[in-house]
Amino acid sequence: MKDKAKNVKKSKNRDLKALPAPDRPHDPTLLETSRAQWQRGDWTALAAIHAATLRHHPERARLALIVATAHGQLGDTGLARAFAKAALDWGCSRAVVAQVLISSAHNGLARVATCLDDPSAPAHFATALQLVEPNADVALLSRVRQMAETTRLGLWPEATALLAAGIANAVAEPADHVGALGMLERQLADLQQRLAASRRPIFVGDDAADMART
Repeated sequence: MKDKAKNVKKSKNRDLKALPAPDRPHDPTLLETSRAQWQRGDWTALAAIHAATLRHHPERARLALIVATAHGQLGDTGLARAFAKAALDWGCSRAVVAQVLISSAHNGLARVATCLDDPSAPAHFATALQLVEPNADVALLSRVRQMAETTRLGLWPEATALLAAGIANAVAEPADHVGALGMLERQLADLQQRLAASRRPIFVGDDAADMART
């Protein structure tokens, strides 16, 4: 068991630069896609990006940093450190890395505040985005991020209320709200999917039937 644990630890802290090159050319849309996923807080999708696909990507430094934040939000500190180190080795300045990590810390504080029903949660979500995307629509993106994280925490009534308020705000704003509604529609689909998954029976098959009869 000790040897197995050692191997797992070693694999999580390996040097990403030593990975083989991917079999196919890099995806030119990967950075923009990853940026949008970061804005929404789609950590699972970002964490699914394999390190080997980044090694020869022209935007590998920024991509590695984005993936590092995703692993950090999902609690995998080993991979978070490995990707952050790769980002530094590939050209990201320490100031930029620190800025993004501080953003992640604010996202973590926002999650805690959400669980405690603390009114500081929206401010932490806004700060997390403002630190990295100062020229973006922080008000909209922070609402979207808050909805995503609230849903991920399993706080369904709160997530539903946030979604309803977000749609109402988007419709009421005089500016073009097509983009905002599109993001909110994706949040609605995610919420519906998670709700459906939460209603699945824990036990399935003949064993469950036998338990029900006892």
